[in-house]
Amino acid sequence: MNSGTGVNLRGLGNDSTLVLLNGRRLAPAGVGNFVDISMIPLTAIERIEVLTDGASAIYGSDAVGGVVNFRLRTDYEGFETRVRYGSATSGDLDDIQLGQTFGTTWDTGHVLISYEYQKRDNLDANDRAFAEDQPDPTDLLPRQKRHSAFLTAGQSLSDTFDIFADIFYSKRNAHLRAAALVNAEDNQETEQYGASLGLVATLGANWQAELVGSFSRNDVLSHSSELFDFTSDHLSLEGKIDGSLFTLPGGDVKLAVGGQVRGESFKEVRESLPDPAIDADRTVYGLFGEIFVPLVGKENRMAGVERLEITVAGRYEDYSDFGSSTDSKLGLLWSPTAGINLRGTYGTSFRVPLFRELFGTQGGILVPLPDPSSTSGSTLSLVGAGANSGLQPEIATTWTAGFDIAPPSLPGLTIQATYFDIDFKNRIASPGIGFDALFNPRFEPVVDRNPDQALLAFLGSSPESFNLTGGVFDFTDAEVFIDNRFLNLSSVQTR
Repeated sequence: MNSGTGVNLRGLGNDSTLVLLNGRRLAPAGVGNFVDISMIPLTAIERIEVLTDGASAIYGSDAVGGVVNFRLRTDYEGFETRVRYGSATSGDLDDIQLGQTFGTTWDTGHVLISYEYQKRDNLDANDRAFAEDQPDPTDLLPRQKRHSAFLTAGQSLSDTFDIFADIFYSKRNAHLRAAALVNAEDNQETEQYGASLGLVATLGANWQAELVGSFSRNDVLSHSSELFDFTSDHLSLEGKIDGSLFTLPGGDVKLAVGGQVRGESFKEVRESLPDPAIDADRTVYGLFGEIFVPLVGKENRMAGVERLEITVAGRYEDYSDFGSSTDSKLGLLWSPTAGINLRGTYGTSFRVPLFRELFGTQGGILVPLPDPSSTSGSTLSLVGAGANSGLQPEIATTWTAGFDIAPPSLPGLTIQATYFDIDFKNRIASPGIGFDALFNPRFEPVVDRNPDQALLAFLGSSPESFNLTGGVFDFTDAEVFIDNRFLNLSSVQTR
């Protein structure tokens, strides 16, 4: 439902990678399942920080595969113009990008404004051998135009206080053709915008405090067989304080603690429905802390122990719509000699269900299914489908082990290797029911031969439900309920 681009670390899905802008969350795109990084202009980016490790103990939900943080430029002085043109070796796809950046700094502050325009043609399936049999016209990539603008600024108010702000706006129009589908064409208009305002206070003795408020919205208007409008909002207020607690022979023991309150909402409007298909919101309260303990450092190193450091982090989050989660992380770094680091981490992470998985449309199909245990050979069944308000978070246990080798005798050479193991449970999926549901043992956990009448009536009243008995039977006549809705039913282990 969106022509954007997401990030998928460790192959666990876009919704299991947390994407941040200057360390802050963004409203997700599409049906609320990923952050669209294509809306961020390259001209405004200073660097991209990637943490390929479970990090819910620090950042909360979604940081199962890792975290990607886009840092905007702040200290640029002057004008910069970028022009990029690209073309496919086969087909009529042309890609043009134009960017303009202006930045200036002064003794007590800075400001940067960046604008980017992109125009890309569609890529026709007939231009690729692997897809040339697709009916014409079919696009592998949509035609699109995008405008993006960012402004970031900062100002010192005194020796103690600094203020900073970010403002961004992006708009994209996309057109996708798909002749093989009933929806032969899809026209999309995506808007993403937001702002943040923060205050930093230097408290002395290596301590500082930060308070940041931010808001962002992503709105997708999609017109295919009917008009869809998906709107995601994110509003947050976060405060933290960090500094040195005391000094050990190995170095300073550092602590960071903070809290966050954020509001998240998602609204789905369909042209064919009189009311929103989804109009849901939640409030999240979070407390977090991290401590760094250098047991051995430059001042007390010994044979076989050049460095020895421990990091411990934890976060508690309470969700207004289904409960709370507590996650922790332990990290260890041991340097047996100069130029060699051995490291490992262990932690837990989680992903909360999407609003669409919890509160989206529900329905069912009333149909007689083959049943060897029935004297008639079949049983009237209601196969449920769609959202499930009883979903629980997906949970993961992650550990890593690795080494870094940077020989002092060979400056510039670094060799790194990391082994990771992620055990991802309670993953949300649909069972994928077939006509063998009543005699295939694998479907037994989702078959209820004593169904709840209230549930049958509720699903039967949905406009998404279909009675395949021709009205001979009512939905409440079903003898079996087969739960084909979203369920916490799968697991993935990746190494």
